Amino acid sequence: MSTFCTVCNGMDVLSAVCPHCGSGSASDCGRVNDYFGPYSPYRPIEEISMTNGYPDVTRSECLHMLYCEACGASSVLAVSESCT
Repeated sequence: MSTFCTVCNGMDVLSAVCPHCGSGSASDCGRVNDYFGPYSPYRPIEEISMTNGYPDVTRSECLHMLYCEACGASSVLAVSESCT
């Protein structure tokens, strides 16, 4: 069974509360896997997910990088993937 991220595919908008300061201004900066190197955005998603150190593959999650404008903190948020 194949899964996909509704946020990455533009079906949902990610709105999150900053886990550090509680502000509601944490913005989505894209997939965490895209930050692993200069060619990461061009590599297959499944390939990077197998070696990124997170349990996202077994949990069918897409990890997104968040940045809070209020406190300047970065954090990771797991988004549940949908089945096709």
